[in-house]
Parts: sequence; structure tokens; C-alpha cells
Amino acid sequence: MLAAIALAVCTTVLVKSGRLHWAWVTGLPLAWVTAITFTAGWQKIFSSDPKIGFFAQRTHYADALDAGRILAPARTTADMHTVITNSTVDGVLIALFLLLVAVVIGNAAVVCVRAIRSATPLPTNEAPYVESRIDAPGQAAEPLAGARS
Repeated sequence: MLAAIALAVCTTVLVKSGRLHWAWVTGLPLAWVTAITFTAGWQKIFSSDPKIGFFAQRTHYADALDAGRILAPARTTADMHTVITNSTVDGVLIALFLLLVAVVIGNAAVVCVRAIRSATPLPTNEAPYVESRIDAPGQAAEPLAGARS
């Protein structure tokens, strides 16, 4: 999910800065990572297999607890309650995170479309390019402003 957000930001910066022809460099991995992440998230939320889906696991353990059974790896009823709580929290969090990633990617798409359609470049908050003044091996050093000799 973090990779999808980072790639969406990088793609947006490329498009806004007028480098649309390079947007594929981050756009293709963005599409791939998003497809994989959302597919896995969908499975973790909606799978009916308790080994895969968080809510299926929650239901499986809750039903066993109601029947008076304790399922491995739990050893006590407190452990069963912990598994049920953790599965519920995990399912809710994955749904929330997928929603937030969708909002970020959607907003990035809106900004990119505006940048492409705009006759003038959109304003950016990125700092302008400044050539490095760090010495490279084999080159004469240029004194920094205010540095003592």
C-alpha cells in the first residue's frame, strides 16, 4: 500500500512538472502494485476461507467459542477472544487502508487529468533544481560561501 501511494505521488509530480512522456516509468508499476494490493485486500476481507479471510476467521472462532470449543493456536477462552478481536480489527483496518489508498490514487488521477488538460502548467511546491556543490573525486574543490580558507 505504501508503494502504491509513493508511486502515485511520483507519477503526479512527473505529470505536473511537464514530463508526461516519463509518467509510464512510475505509472506501470503503480498499476501493477495497485492491482496486486487490492486483489489481496479483497481476498483478506471477503474470503470465506478462515485461513485467508479475516472476517471468516472471526466467525469461525466465534462459532467455536459459542459451542464451547477451543481451536488451535488458542489454549484458553481468553485466547479465543483475542483471536476474534484481532481478526475483527485486522479486517476493519485492511478495509480502511484500501479505502485511503483508493482516495490517494483517485486524487492523483484528478490532478494528473487537470495537469494534462491545462493550457498552463499547474503550480508545484517542489524546490527548483540546484546543482550540487559537493566535491567529486578528482575534481578541484570550489569554496563554499562564507567558508574560511
